[in-house]
Amino acid sequence: MTTPAVQRLAYLYLGVADTARAAAFYRDALGGEIVWAFDRFGAVVAAVRLGEGPLLLLADHRPAGECRPLYAVDDLHQALVAARAAGARHVVEVGVPPGPCAVFDDADGNPLGVIEETRPGSMEEAFRSPENAAALRPPWPDAAR
Repeated sequence: MTTPAVQRLAYLYLGVADTARAAAFYRDALGGEIVWAFDRFGAVVAAVRLGEGPLLLLADHRPAGECRPLYAVDDLHQALVAARAAGARHVVEVGVPPGPCAVFDDADGNPLGVIEETRPGSMEEAFRSPENAAALRPPWPDAAR
């Protein structure tokens, strides 16, 4: 079996109780840039850039305090075959705008995931579209307080 190629740590998917409050905190306390934010399918998710490195995804539909690293991989199928063979548990495949993704727990129960970014930049593009009613635009997150 070939070991899948991880390209980089793409996202830190952080569960929060209130996405607007969390986005304002990371912006105001740490100088983060809110890259995009959406209210869709009963969840509010915002991407925050904190310097170099992965985007921080703040998500109110995840348990507060859970942080799930999402690694970009060349081949999602290959990565899942290897992860299952190594003892991954609770594997759930999901479709997200940037491409196919899977989340799971490692053999010790630590949450993580992999994403094959077949549509890079799709979230930023959707956020820029004036027709996208799910996009949360400024003055969000301040208007949500």
